[in-house]
Amino acid sequence: MCGLYFSVGFKAPRSSIDLVRHRGPDALHWHTETVAGKPVSLGFARLKIIDLSDQANQPFQSNDGDYSLLFNGAIYNYIELREELEQAGHHFETSSDTEVLLKAFMQWDSSMLSRLSGMFSFVIFQRSTARIFAARDRFGIKPLYYHQNGENIAFASEIKQLLELPDIGRQLNLEAAFDFLEGGLTDHLPETFFKNIFQLQGGKLIDFTFTEDLQIVHPISWHDRKIARRKLSLSAAATEFKYRFTASVKRHLRADVRVGSCLSGGLDSSAIVCEVASGGDIELNTFTAVFPGETVDEARFAEAVTHHCPTTNANIVRPEIKSLAPTLAKLLWHQDEPFGSMSILVQWEVFAAAQKAQMKVMLDGQGADELLAGYHPGYVYYFMELIAKGRFLRLWRSVRECRSVHGYSVYGQLRLAITKILLASPLRWLLRLWRKLRGRTNPPHWLQADAFADFFESGRADVLHSATRREGEPDIISIASLCKMMTYSISLPSLLRFEDRNSMAHGIEARVPFLDPQLAGFCLELGGQHKFDGSTTKTVLRAAMQGVLPDSILVRSDKIGFAAPESKWLSGYWKEELSQGVEQTLTMFPSLFNKEQTRSDLRKILQGETPYNTKLWRVYILGKWAEVFQIESL
Repeated sequence: MCGLYFSVGFKAPRSSIDLVRHRGPDALHWHTETVAGKPVSLGFARLKIIDLSDQANQPFQSNDGDYSLLFNGAIYNYIELREELEQAGHHFETSSDTEVLLKAFMQWDSSMLSRLSGMFSFVIFQRSTARIFAARDRFGIKPLYYHQNGENIAFASEIKQLLELPDIGRQLNLEAAFDFLEGGLTDHLPETFFKNIFQLQGGKLIDFTFTEDLQIVHPISWHDRKIARRKLSLSAAATEFKYRFTASVKRHLRADVRVGSCLSGGLDSSAIVCEVASGGDIELNTFTAVFPGETVDEARFAEAVTHHCPTTNANIVRPEIKSLAPTLAKLLWHQDEPFGSMSILVQWEVFAAAQKAQMKVMLDGQGADELLAGYHPGYVYYFMELIAKGRFLRLWRSVRECRSVHGYSVYGQLRLAITKILLASPLRWLLRLWRKLRGRTNPPHWLQADAFADFFESGRADVLHSATRREGEPDIISIASLCKMMTYSISLPSLLRFEDRNSMAHGIEARVPFLDPQLAGFCLELGGQHKFDGSTTKTVLRAAMQGVLPDSILVRSDKIGFAAPESKWLSGYWKEELSQGVEQTLTMFPSLFNKEQTRSDLRKILQGETPYNTKLWRVYILGKWAEVFQIESL
């Protein structure tokens, strides 16, 4: 919805907010003052969505001027909260969710966070007590970063704003770089790719008073991630899912501007579009990226949805590598950090088309794959769950169905499931011994062992295992635990960052109905029996949307996701650029890579000797990112 900046102690330049004017093109405000002998800066760029009047501009102050609020996001249950606050004696001068948020804090303090249904990151400043309260929504839909230098601290919506501060430096964070290069992970840590810049993670808050000696701030959790298991029949689960999903979509339509929707043709975005259409005569513009003749093209499915929903207006986007290439540097600047695939370029084009059509709000299906185990690698965890429960007949039927539908080897599926069970058990040493006795040797690693020695020795190269340890979670052995980790750590946070930056770069607020707290919480409580049935994924969603979605969407067994014909693009039109970019990265960061092995691995991928994987892109994009942000060489 907007961009914010707040600092205490720093003499921040006005450029700290000017840099994110794209996040809020409708109003820009910058204010400085001195409190308790320290400089205080507040900046805000507003995108008007709810209550379009100037009275709702920010920084938003309480009537007595004691409180100031900088708020990025949307509170979807603001109407219900306002009624409750009015009964408690509060009076309102605007019809905005911003004023509701501030008065909710004044009424209930930090306990109001659990009452909010929406996406948010905000900073509240109370002058009389010199108190700073900052918080981020449960899933981290809206961003918030901070930098602390002694007793000075600054908060911002995007990393680039904090780079304006004096003496911050532009050094690469090796921890973030290793996880990205080795496992493709981003946005899963408090640390960012920039040393000394941190993200306030989803479900966290920071609360301090700066008149005292300000120590290192430590975010604390306000959102309890403990999940109770729900024992429901599939029919009962589908009924409750449909009720919560309908309510969520209805709340996400609350806006005083035009609302559109991304439509890939997949199950999730199609469910949103069809749910909106089933609710009445709302005219909804949909935006679909198509790739005629490519295996990733989903045009026929998107067409089935728009034909099924006559109140929709279809907008078709045809991304081409020749037009995308010149966009890369600009896109990296908006994203702040590297990204793991070319699909982010395609998403950029979709939001550019939505901006051209004068959309200011776009709905999207982010979160459903994580909440409902929609990715095909989830099959192995379903099989692990069946093994643990002794349901061997269902296991056999499921692996055979996966072979029939997707071509997955029965032996390969079972071997992987059993291997993961052993790795998650005290008997993991047997597996290591077996591999040693068989004389298995690994080729030289493409990352430099000296630079990343601590990470390799600690087992961090095992992406899922290291992520669960950081989160204090047990090893993933079931669908429920997989969904929890995918949602909170290893998948969704990065997808939300990509969407936030791409949408905001075009002055658009992206909304994600599947991440409504009531709906998402319910999904996380469901087990494998609600999410898999043989080779069928997302069974509860499919059951809930019977009669709402077209049959061709309901019975889809393939999984494409928001994808681009990446391997073809990179080995074709962009091959020379890619090779030069990889060499640029190796030159800029010579201590991070085994150059000979890296070149060998990438050459085999480009020549088709080994299957394509995103390693090639990750090496390339790290160097391009470092060039855009002038990162210091190691």
